Formats: sequence, structure tokens, C-alpha cells
Amino acid sequence: MLSLIASASIPNQLASREWLIGLGQLGIVRAKDVSEPSTLGLAESYDSVGDGGLDRAAAYLDELALTFDAFFQDHGVLLTPVLGEPPVRLGAQRPDVPFDTLLEQAQHYAGHTPPHNAAKTPAMSVPLTVYGTDYRLAATL
Repeated sequence: MLSLIASASIPNQLASREWLIGLGQLGIVRAKDVSEPSTLGLAESYDSVGDGGLDRAAAYLDELALTFDAFFQDHGVLLTPVLGEPPVRLGAQRPDVPFDTLLEQAQHYAGHTPPHNAAKTPAMSVPLTVYGTDYRLAATL
């Protein structure tokens, strides 16, 4: 059935998620045939949390925000790296990379950012240079 989609005469419809969702609802196309591994992996991860999983996640994020609030009662700034490692090589996060690999890369590469985003802390990324060297980095304030 994927060949039917590829030969469709209206390219804009091919790009439309709504159109693909409609085909999926009609049973013409299955999500695993048109979704990349990262989307499928996120869907499987969501399905695996079971009853109350969403509530547990929301409670964790609320607790995270309280933890940040407590930290900032005694501190004016939290300095963290923007990235956990050098920028990823071109193609390392392409759509056909298995979900587990992408997840591991993201946790190492940008592991400092999600807690700040979830807790809604104000932050900015600033470039830093170690003077006298060619060493450059960025930090989140």
C-alpha cells in the first residue's frame, strides 16, 4: 500500500499528517510503515508506562519544579553545560537510527536541558571561552 501513496499525484497531500492519519484510521496504512523509529519508540515508551504512568510523570515534574525552587532560595544562578559532549556528527540522528540509540545519544548530548525546560526555569545559553586556548564551549545560566 505504501507504493500507492508514493505514486499519489498531489505532493501536498503526501506531506499532510492529517491525510496519513486518515489513511491509518481507514486501515490503509499502518503507523509502523510510515513513521520513523524515534516516533515509534516514543509511542511504545508511552504505551509501556501502564495505568497511572501519565500521573506519575506529572507528579515527578511537579517535584522537579519544587526542587529547583528550593535550590534558588539559596542560590542566584545554576551554571550547567548546554551540551554534554561535542556536537553530534552529521547523520547521527537521522530518521532510520534505532530509537534506543537516539535516546541514549540525546541523554548524553542534551541531558542538562530537559530538567530546566520541565521546571520552567528561566535560562539562557551563553558562549564561554577559556582564554589563552582554542577551547570554546557554551553554558546555560
